[in-house]
Amino acid sequence: MDVGIAVPTATYSTELDSSGSWIVVSPDLGKTWNVLEQSNDGLLDIAASSLGNNTGVVSSVLGRVVYTLDAGKSWETSVTPLFGSQSIQRSRDGSKMYCGAGGNKISVSSNKGITWNHHEVVGLNNGSRYCALPTATTWYVTAGFWVEDDEDDEDMFHLNSRASIHKKTGEFSWKFNRRHERGSNNAHYPGEHRRRMQEQFMWAELWKTDDAGANWTRLYASDNKFYFNAIDCCDAKTCYAVAEGDQEAGSNEPGTRVLMTNDGENFKVVYYDPLDSSSLMTVHCISDMEAYAGGGDITGGRDFAGTFLHTTDGGQTWTNTSVKAPAMWMDMTDDAKYGVASGISKTSGGVEYSYQ
Repeated sequence: MDVGIAVPTATYSTELDSSGSWIVVSPDLGKTWNVLEQSNDGLLDIAASSLGNNTGVVSSVLGRVVYTLDAGKSWETSVTPLFGSQSIQRSRDGSKMYCGAGGNKISVSSNKGITWNHHEVVGLNNGSRYCALPTATTWYVTAGFWVEDDEDDEDMFHLNSRASIHKKTGEFSWKFNRRHERGSNNAHYPGEHRRRMQEQFMWAELWKTDDAGANWTRLYASDNKFYFNAIDCCDAKTCYAVAEGDQEAGSNEPGTRVLMTNDGENFKVVYYDPLDSSSLMTVHCISDMEAYAGGGDITGGRDFAGTFLHTTDGGQTWTNTSVKAPAMWMDMTDDAKYGVASGISKTSGGVEYSYQ
C-alpha cells in the first residue's frame, strides 16, 4: 500500500489480506519487511508516511490514524481522524508536517500525527484526493470525480475509477471495459450501466493556499477529460501532478497526463498518453527539471504492466521503464538518492519497487 520513506533505513508501509492489516517497516528499501503491529480494530490500514527512523503515521480506509514516535515499538491512536485519505504526504521544507485529503478538506498535522487540523478548501464542493505541503503555509490539493456504477458496493473504497479495495476484507477489485476482476481467482462479472455522479460528468480541479488554509485559489479546472491523482512539490512554486481518465468512467479525451508548474500558479500538460487503459497514480518532484511518475496499463485480462516515467528536462521528454505491475504509491528521500514504490497486481497482491 502507501509508502513513507524519509531515510533509507526506514520505509513505513502497510500490508493487507483477508485476515486483516499490518503496519510494516523495511530497513533496506523494501527488500525485507518487519511486522510492527497488526490492526486489532477491524479497520484496514492504507495510507502511510514518515519523517525519519523513529516517526511514522498510518491511516485506515475509514480515517482512523495511528502514529509512532519510537520506531514502531508502540503505536498510539490520534484523537482526530482523517477523511478517507488514500495517501499521506510529509512537508518538504523541514517543517515536519503531514497532510491527507478527503471530502472537501485537507487535514494537516504539525505534531508528528498526534493531532490533525481539518481545513475546508473553500470553493471545492467535494472530491479532494491528494495533497502536497511544499512549505508550512503553502499547500496544494488535487480533486476530481468520475462516473460510477449503478450498483456500486458501499463497502468498497475506490482508489481510482478502475481499482477499489473492500473495506472489511482487503480484497482488491480491478475494473476495465465493463468487466470486473476480483481476488485471486480472476472471476469475471458483467459490467453494469454507469450512473452519473457530481453533476453528471467527470471533472478535475487543483487548489492552492499560501496562508495555511485561510484563503484558497483554484488554479486548474477541467471537465469531461480526467480527474487528478497525486501531486508533489519540490518547493512552493515547483510542482508536478498526475491525472487520468477512461472512456467508460466519463472521459471524452481518455488517457493519462502529467501537469507541471514552475511559478506556483500556471499548470501545463507536459506529458499525455491517449491510451484509454493507461493510469498514472503517483508522482515525485526532485527539482524543477527532474521528476518521476508511476502508473501502468490497466488492460482487461491477466496481462497488464506498470510504468515509471522519468524526466530530466522539466517535462519536455520522458523515459519509460516498464515493471511487472502498476505503481500506485511512491516516496523518495528529500535528497532523491533513495526511493520506494508499491503496486498492486491482479493475482499476487502487493508489489514493491526500490530505487537508489
